[in-house]
Order: sequence, then structure tokens, then C-alpha cells
Amino acid sequence: MSSVTSRAEQALLGAMLAGQHHEAAELRNVLAQLRAEDFGQRVHQRLYTAITELSAGQPGEPGQHGLRGDGLIDAVANRLQAIGADAGRLRDLRRAAPSPQHAAAYARMIQASGFRRQITAHAERIATAAAAGAGLTDQPESRINGSANHATMSGSATVDHQARLAAALARQAQVYTALTETTSAEWPASEGAEPRRDEGSRAPAGEPRPTRAAMEDELLADLLRNPEQVLTLARFLPSDTFTSAQRREVYEVILTTAAAGDPIDEVIIAWQLALQRALTRLHADPTPSGDAAAAPEGQAASDPTPAEPDAVYLTRLAINITVTATAIETGHRLLADDLRTHLAAARTRADARATQPAAAPDQARHVQPGHTPHHLQVEPDAPAMPRHQPPPAPPHPSPRPRP
Repeated sequence: MSSVTSRAEQALLGAMLAGQHHEAAELRNVLAQLRAEDFGQRVHQRLYTAITELSAGQPGEPGQHGLRGDGLIDAVANRLQAIGADAGRLRDLRRAAPSPQHAAAYARMIQASGFRRQITAHAERIATAAAAGAGLTDQPESRINGSANHATMSGSATVDHQARLAAALARQAQVYTALTETTSAEWPASEGAEPRRDEGSRAPAGEPRPTRAAMEDELLADLLRNPEQVLTLARFLPSDTFTSAQRREVYEVILTTAAAGDPIDEVIIAWQLALQRALTRLHADPTPSGDAAAAPEGQAASDPTPAEPDAVYLTRLAINITVTATAIETGHRLLADDLRTHLAAARTRADARATQPAAAPDQARHVQPGHTPHHLQVEPDAPAMPRHQPPPAPPHPSPRPRP
């Protein structure tokens, strides 16, 4: 299974095969800064280079446009036939792109991943240099004089600085480990490829009422397909409405992504989830090996129930879940169910208190605090509160005798 980085690379390449990089000015600006080396997989690097060159047209010929559509796919397949880039798989790659209009977001994700990959490489090189320098400065001096001692102290300071820099870069490189791709490319299958989503589909009414977990999945599925409902849901639906840690995190990341004005689909949310978990582990344990005991992907540290990986779960929400109502309607139903459950529990507690025998009069003042509500507890030896008596009125002054 590919990681979120590999999935973002596939999504961008599919969008480029669909021609999105010619239609959106924002994407053209981002692609101008994107290099083939930013892609983590070599096959994706070669695909990006081929698509970019073949779709741009011949250089030096004004007005000469490059290839588009199936012509572009056939040309890329002919150029990269040696690595298995046949036309059928390229069409599947184009069809599997979740939201081609979000291609600029995919490109920025790939840029960020490439930058963190460079940080990882620099951290390793600096750590190696620091270790080599420490070995040199630790060698005994046969003759110590002032200049030699100063040079040794200067070298030690440099080694210490390199070690600290390497450690800082290694901590930041931990974030990349959560986003890194697998070693081999994962192409979409030519047969049985993922279908494109029909964002307006709704299941027929009158079907059996879904379970609580199914209702929560439906809400998130419709939210991924129709994210314009996010701001309305954020006003009345808290994240603790969801009964699993994974659903709560998905909902919260969707809200924060929408609040930032970024696009929303299953690839972007999976990326944001992985990034959020990596940053959380980095702040919790800033040592370079702090993520060794991290919870598995798709499972929060406080959630004992194993969950499927985030990318798999989000893809299932976006494609395979059939929704019966809008996310806003489902949110109201979830809140109504919670309210009924809360009222039923309160009624059960009230009935249980009503059926308990009343305490004897001589025991009322000595009831245990643990069995009596706090506002009904009576201190056994508390003195009676004195009644408030108004102060006596001052005597009326007698009239002053006249002279």
C-alpha cells in the first residue's frame, strides 16, 4: 500500500494527465517551482518530466501547443514503455485522481515532502561530520601549547555545534517519516479501477435505520464529497459526538482545513492527519527516536480499538459509502440520539432514587456523603446559624430647650 506522499504524487500526475495544469493559473505557478526531484519515487519523477515536456510543446516554436488528452497519454506511454507505463495504466491513473481541481494542493504537498526529505539527508551528513570531528578532537596531543590548545577548543566547539544542528534537523525529519512513500510504485489496476465519485448520489429513502457507526461514516462521507457544509456543521456539532478516535480526528482535521481555506478531499485530509500525528509525536517526545512507540496509523493513543489506516478509511468514505442524507441532516440526527440517550439515563437515575427507602429521622443527620448529593449533605455537628437581628434604633434626640 502506498503512503500519503505517494498517493499525493499519483493524484497530481492524474490531474496533469487530465489537463488541469493548463487550465488553472494557480497550478501553473506552483508547478513552476516543483522539481522532478521533489517526487519520492523514481517512476513518478520520470512521469512528471515526460508529462511536463510533452504537454508544453516544442520549445522555440511560438503558438505551438503540446499534447492533450489521450494523445498525451499515448505519447507518455511510448516514451516510458521501459518502466511499464502503458496507456491503460495511465488512463487509470487519470481516472483515479480524486479531485483534479485540487492539483495545486497536491503539488504543494509534494514540495513539502521533498523539502523534508532534503532535511533528512542534511541531518545525516552533518551527524556523520560531527562524529568524525569528535574522533579527531578526542585524540591525545603529544605537545600542548597555546595555539594547539586553542585549535582543539575551537574544533570542539565546531563539533558540538554540528551535533546540535544534526539533532535539530533529525527531530524535524521525523515528520517526513510519517509522510514518506513506499519503495515501489503502486499503479492503479487496469481492471477494476476505482470509479470516479458521483458527488450528488443519494440512497433511496425508506431503508432500515443505519447503526450509530454507519451514521457517523455517512456524515464524514458526505462532508468529503460536499465540503461546503463544513462551516454549518462546525456551529452545532462538537467533535465528541463521534464515538471513535479516528472519526473524531477526521472531523476535526476537516474543520481546520476548511477554516484555513484549503480544499478538501480524501488525499488532502489523509495528508493532514499524518502531518498532525507526526507533529504531535514530535512535541510529545522531541528525541529523534521518539516515534518508535507511536500508535499505529489510524489509531489514537487513547483508543484501544484497532482501526484501518487513514488513507484506506478515507478512500472508503469518499467512494464506497452510500449516504442517505446530507451531513447536516445526519448531524442533527446524531445530536437528537445523544439527547434521547442522556434523558433516558437521567430518568433511570431518578427512578432508582425514588425507589430507595427513606432514611430514618435519627439517621438523616449522619448519612454518608458518598450516598447523598452534595447539595443535600448535612454536617452532623454544625452549629445553628444565628438569626440576623436588626441593630436597635438610636434614641430620638430630645428637642433643644429654647433660651
